[in-house]
Amino acid sequence: MEEKNIKINNALTKQLLDFLIEDVNKNIVISPLSVMNLLAMLADAASGETKEEIVSALGGESDLQDIIAWLGDIQKELMESGALVASNAVCIREDLRDKVVPLYEERLKRTFGGRLFSAKDMVDAVNGWVSENTRGMITRIADDSWKSLIACLMNAVAFDARWAEKYEAEDLRFGEFYNSDGSYSEVMMMSSTEWQYIEDPLFTGFVKPYREEGYSYMALLPKKEGITYLKKAIKDLDLSRLYKSRSHEKVITTIPEYKFEFGEELNDFCRKLGISRAFSGEADFGTLINERLKVEKLIHKAYIQVDRNGTKAVAVSGFIACYGAPPKIDYKVVELDRPFLFAIVHNDTGLPVFVGTVNHLEDGEQEGEGFDLNVSSNEAGMDSFEIEAQYARIQELISEAGTSVKVQRIKKEAELYYKNENLDGLKFLEFHIKRRMGKEDEADE
Repeated sequence: MEEKNIKINNALTKQLLDFLIEDVNKNIVISPLSVMNLLAMLADAASGETKEEIVSALGGESDLQDIIAWLGDIQKELMESGALVASNAVCIREDLRDKVVPLYEERLKRTFGGRLFSAKDMVDAVNGWVSENTRGMITRIADDSWKSLIACLMNAVAFDARWAEKYEAEDLRFGEFYNSDGSYSEVMMMSSTEWQYIEDPLFTGFVKPYREEGYSYMALLPKKEGITYLKKAIKDLDLSRLYKSRSHEKVITTIPEYKFEFGEELNDFCRKLGISRAFSGEADFGTLINERLKVEKLIHKAYIQVDRNGTKAVAVSGFIACYGAPPKIDYKVVELDRPFLFAIVHNDTGLPVFVGTVNHLEDGEQEGEGFDLNVSSNEAGMDSFEIEAQYARIQELISEAGTSVKVQRIKKEAELYYKNENLDGLKFLEFHIKRRMGKEDEADE
C-alpha cells in the first residue's frame, strides 16, 4: 500500500510542477502531501458524483480508504522526529454550525486527526489558524474577498530542521546566481562536502542530511540550461527513485541561501485532473453539511527558507466554500548557481514532503556577512607543497581578473582556504574562477 501511495504522491508532484512552472521569474515551493491530504479531505466530505470525480483523480474508489489510512499513518511517521508538524481543520461560519452533519465532526477527528470549529469572523479565524499551525511563517491566507466564506477545509505542514553539519564562516562566500531570465544576482553561497551523489540522464545532484534524524535536503541541477529543458525534465521526474539511486561519493556542493513565499489558486489544476463538479452549482458536500455549497477556490500557499543554519518550510492548503558540467578531478562538483529543483525528503520512505524550483534570486542584502578570518583549520594535514602550488595558481588568476569588488571577495576566500590548509576549497575556487573568466576548457583539466 505504501509504495502505491508514494507513486500517487510522485505523480501528483509531477503534475503540480508541470502546471506551475510557467513564469521564468517565479520560484516555486509546494507540499504535494498537503495538496493530496486536502483532496482526500474534500473527497471524504463530498457525496455522489462530486465525490466520484475527486476519488477518480486520487486513483479510484477502492483506493480512497487506503489513501486516507496511509495519510494518517505517514503523517504520524513524519512527525516522529519533531522536525515536521501537520494539522487539519474545518472552519464553519457560526450561524451555520447547526447545519453540520452530526457525525462529521467525529469522522474528521477519527479519519484525519482534525478538528472542527466555528467562527463569526471567518477571515480572522482562518488566518489565526494558519498562523498558529505554520509557526507564524504564513500569517495570512484569507483576505476581505473571503467575507462571504461559509466553510473552509484546511491542511498545514510546517518543517524546521538544522543541518547535520553546520556551515562555518569559511564555507560562505558571495557568488553569482544565473537567473532563468538571463540576468544574474549576487547572493550568499554555502559550500560543503557531502557524501551522497545523484546522477541520471537529466540531472546531477546531491543529498544533504539534517541534524534531526529522518529528513534530508535533495538538490537536482538540470544537465542543460533553460526553462524549456527544465519543463521537459519534470515530465520524467521521479523524486523517490532519484533519492533511492544516490551513491556514496564525495561531492563538493554549493547552495545559495534563499527564502521565498509561494501561493497559487489550484482550481484549474483540479479541473485538469477531472474535478469540475465541486466548483459548480451541482456540487454535493452532503457528508459535511446540510447546505448547498460549492468550492469557490482551492488555494495552496507555502514558504521556505534555506540558510547556513538549516531549513524552514511551511505549506497550507485550503478550499473555500461559498453559496452558489563538472571538473575532471577525484570528486564530483554540483554548484547550484542556476535554476534547480529541490526537495525535503523523508529518509525511510523517499517521500518528498516539500518540492520546489529556484528560478530567480535577488541580490544579497549584506555584503561580507559571515566572513571571519580568525577561524580554525578545517582541513589540517594536507600536503603543504600542493597547497602552496594551488594557492599560487589562484593568485595568478586573481591578478588577471582585475580589482573589482567581486575579485576582492574571491581573494579573501582564497586567503581563508590557504590559511586553513583547505586543498579541496582551493581546487573548487580555481574551478569557480576559471568558469567566471570563461576558461571552461582549462577548468575541466
